[in-house]
Amino acid sequence: MRFNSTRYMLNKRKIIVIVLLCFVCAIVAACGGANNSDSKDHDPAPEGVTPAVYIDVDGKQDITSKEEYLPATVTLKDGDGAVALDGVSAKVRGRGNYTWTLPKKGYRIKFDKKQQMLSAYKCKSWALLPNYTDKTLLRNYYAMQVARGMDGLDWATDAKLIEVYVNGTYLGVYLLCDQTQVDENRVDVEEGSLDADTGFLVERDSYALIDAELVEGRDYFTISEDVFVSPDASLNGKPIPYVLKSPEYPDRGDYDTDAEFDIAAEAYAAQFEFIKDYITSAFRAAIRADYTEFSRLCDTDSFADYFILDQVSSNYEIDRFSSFYFHKDKGGALIAGPVWDFDMAAGYYNVNPAHEFRYVNNWFIGLGQNSVEFRKLYADRVEKHSQLFKREAQKLADVANAHRAAIERNNKKWPISEYVSPMPPEIAALNTYKKQLDFFTDFITRRIDYVVDFTAEWRR
Repeated sequence: MRFNSTRYMLNKRKIIVIVLLCFVCAIVAACGGANNSDSKDHDPAPEGVTPAVYIDVDGKQDITSKEEYLPATVTLKDGDGAVALDGVSAKVRGRGNYTWTLPKKGYRIKFDKKQQMLSAYKCKSWALLPNYTDKTLLRNYYAMQVARGMDGLDWATDAKLIEVYVNGTYLGVYLLCDQTQVDENRVDVEEGSLDADTGFLVERDSYALIDAELVEGRDYFTISEDVFVSPDASLNGKPIPYVLKSPEYPDRGDYDTDAEFDIAAEAYAAQFEFIKDYITSAFRAAIRADYTEFSRLCDTDSFADYFILDQVSSNYEIDRFSSFYFHKDKGGALIAGPVWDFDMAAGYYNVNPAHEFRYVNNWFIGLGQNSVEFRKLYADRVEKHSQLFKREAQKLADVANAHRAAIERNNKKWPISEYVSPMPPEIAALNTYKKQLDFFTDFITRRIDYVVDFTAEWRR
């Protein structure tokens, strides 16, 4: 055979090119292959992906009170590391009830002027939730994302993971949330009216009983039939308080004359009696399973969606002795929500996602057990929202991955191994972040399937 030197050289070049291409592909696969969504492990999150807020209290004072605001400045960096707020004047105090007793504490920021906090709108007040009892840091986030997707709920807070520094000390990953309050960008109901039927925001809140500043008949009311069912003998059988968050009893210091204050106080007294009578009538219709009267007074879709979220998440506080909100606009129906307080959900009450369907909250007992009309509405909306619950659960791994570096920093500050009451032993035994997140995701996915199956006969 005749040797062709030209063809040999061409083939040699092709071989070299092929080898080089294979080498490059191997490097790309090694470096970037984990970005594939089917890969077993996620890539580390890119640096700077988690926003950060820096709170500097005047004189470097410690924040030790939930009532007293301290003057401070706030600096905010967004997910790109750009400074969104630079030393803006504000006040800060502690927040939370049980969570305030824990090592990682929550805070409330109140700016002197309305500011954007990673939001498209401006508000003065913002909440920082520590989620110390939740090793995934995502239970509250998940509940709020689902709530925002449920069309029966009028409004749900936006929630973003953020790292928090106070006086230069790193405190970990928090959830930046809207404060639950009346505002055109939040609970958008009438405010400032002197009419008896105005806009209202009310919280069913057991902690009112130990708040010395709240007065029954002025700041909160009770309903004789809505009582605690609790192993705590000091509470069991006592009526549960309903606290007016808006309007609030007027402050004399806000008025120039006694006459102006008297007018405001008289108007408030009429508003107090109006909403007390309205909510009492709605509650009594619920426990009697009088769906005709209940649907006249209440937005039924909101109550169905509210209790679906509680049922699927198997919320530790499903009886809602606190953080159970209602709102009502002038001339409108009573609406359940906004939802709040899910850091001890999805496994804290019962680690088995197929545990029995729960009729616990007094508002839900009569409707859920005895009203055929409400049961059908509830079941229809379970079916409607079932994929929403699953979609949001499936996103959690990506959310955790996007904030991986920050979550790792948080877990060095607050180790996974630290037990937090009332965490069940089965959850406490999950000694890695991945195990904690897998448990939570699996719980929600299996729980929604259980609730769909359980309520199927209600749709017939």
